[in-house]
Amino acid sequence: MNNNKIIRYINSLIFNQQQKLRNGWWILLFIALVAATRPLYSFIKPELITAGLSDTMLEALSLVLITLVTWICIALRKEGFKDVGLAINGQWFYQLALGCLIGFGQIVLIVIILMLFGAVAFNVSSNISLSGLLSAAYVMLCAVILEELLFRGFIFQRLVNGTSFWFAQLLFALVFAYGHWDNPDMTGVVKWFASLDLALAAMVFGLAYYRTQSLALPIGLHFGWNYFQGHLFGFGVSGHQLSGVLEPSFTDFPVWFTGGSFGPEASMLSVLVDLGLLLILWRWQGIAHNQNKIIKHEQASNNQVPLNEAN
Repeated sequence: MNNNKIIRYINSLIFNQQQKLRNGWWILLFIALVAATRPLYSFIKPELITAGLSDTMLEALSLVLITLVTWICIALRKEGFKDVGLAINGQWFYQLALGCLIGFGQIVLIVIILMLFGAVAFNVSSNISLSGLLSAAYVMLCAVILEELLFRGFIFQRLVNGTSFWFAQLLFALVFAYGHWDNPDMTGVVKWFASLDLALAAMVFGLAYYRTQSLALPIGLHFGWNYFQGHLFGFGVSGHQLSGVLEPSFTDFPVWFTGGSFGPEASMLSVLVDLGLLLILWRWQGIAHNQNKIIKHEQASNNQVPLNEAN
């Protein structure tokens, strides 16, 4: 193999046919930058605590660093935040609100079924306040946006472009489920139902992004499910116990039906609800598809010659 062939071979490993950096290298760059933020986080956080910021306020620190990494990568690609699904406008907030509403509806449906079977009863908590709920919303929103940037953001999108959507979906569903593998109460049958549901949830969020080309809907779905599950109904959220407006108490139904202390994510009901939403999203052609149809229709209309001119 002569030098020119070697150079062309190395070039093909790094760049695609359009002489743009291959998606795999962008993924490695993102991972390397995320790794570089870990010592930065360890340095910055104690300094901010010394300056008087509380742990609650510092929940946004990890999110800020991941956003910075995302910005560096898209800036190098000469793109903007809209290219990773963060076009912050009226449509974006509409999708965010819609996602929250759907996530709320999912958990309400599960609660209704549990109550109809007599599997759970609720008492109103005496240790809840509006300030506490708002603080919890802030913490939850930071965590959710962080997870969506990591699991449906730049890396996910590069993998979709470099391989296929469903390959990326399946891989990130496994990674998302594995990321919760050591959560509290992840034992026995709970572990299997919870892992299955977490993988399905990841596929729901991924399909929500794919159908809208925006992170607003998956962020809304994720936040609506987690927040109302934990801070309204008082269930565990992926094994983490949170303070809610209500306090649930379970009867002697099996844990695979109720989810137990892990939360509804470990229940058969949650698996069925997520499967239903996944099917709906699969059949829905999406906002991006509808917008493309409108554009094509407008272009066709503009290209038509009026009859009086044709004559």
